[in-house]
Amino acid sequence: MASFPPDRVLISDKIPKYFKLSPTDTYVDVFTPMERQQMISKYQRPNLFNGGCVRMDCIVGNVCYVSPVHFYDFLCCNIIGLHNRDPLAWNILEGHLLQYGDINTFEKLLNVNELPNIIGVSVLLHDIDNNYLLVARNTAVSVGSGLFACTSSGSLDISDTAYNNPIVACAYRELKEELNLQVELFMTGLVAPIQKLQPIALFSGMIDGRWSEYIDSCLRAPDFEKENSKILIVPKEDLMPLVSMYTFTDAAAYHIYHECECTPSEWKKAVRTFVKVSDYYVN
Repeated sequence: MASFPPDRVLISDKIPKYFKLSPTDTYVDVFTPMERQQMISKYQRPNLFNGGCVRMDCIVGNVCYVSPVHFYDFLCCNIIGLHNRDPLAWNILEGHLLQYGDINTFEKLLNVNELPNIIGVSVLLHDIDNNYLLVARNTAVSVGSGLFACTSSGSLDISDTAYNNPIVACAYRELKEELNLQVELFMTGLVAPIQKLQPIALFSGMIDGRWSEYIDSCLRAPDFEKENSKILIVPKEDLMPLVSMYTFTDAAAYHIYHECECTPSEWKKAVRTFVKVSDYYVN
């Protein structure tokens, strides 16, 4: 049985509306070039490269300040260190994190200079019949490998900062690249999964039609096969039982819980409801 979705994330009490570049870079790299190379060599995959990403520095009022970092910063700290607890990273990173005490709120996370805090997005869409499109991530991706996830997801890259709202720009870009979809989106939350402490913005939206009209186009998207292995179409009433039975990314599990406006008592009911994931596959 999956754990209670709100217990898997830190939840921000702010949703920023405006974005500004921080006057100075705030990320503090704790690894030497040799230590970093050891980690990269151990975890290197053909699809991994050190692309430019965007760090969430702080939120002041309704303004989010950001600065540039790189994907390998996230890979070494959040994936290899925090998530995998690999001694190559964790033995170094842990000592630096101790000064912050228990990082148990979203606000505390943004005070940690030794984590890159690259910004991710999670998009959850439904059609006019209230059926939701979910995906099974393939095993080649570095984040969420082999897990179920929301409609689309990804991380900001430097190109997104050319827009007034880079987080919204990223959400639209990822949706187009992964599923060939263009839909009006609304930001509904901001969380950080406890296992890897990455700030993730949650977006929701509705397509103007039924999923049956869009699936062929989704499967032809430029990055679909690179990111995903399966598409699922799930009625809203089956979402929470599905989350309770199968392994979703922490952000997706909470995003779906939030979208369904689920209560703790409804979660307990969902846990006792059996569903079969293969019934929702469309490819």
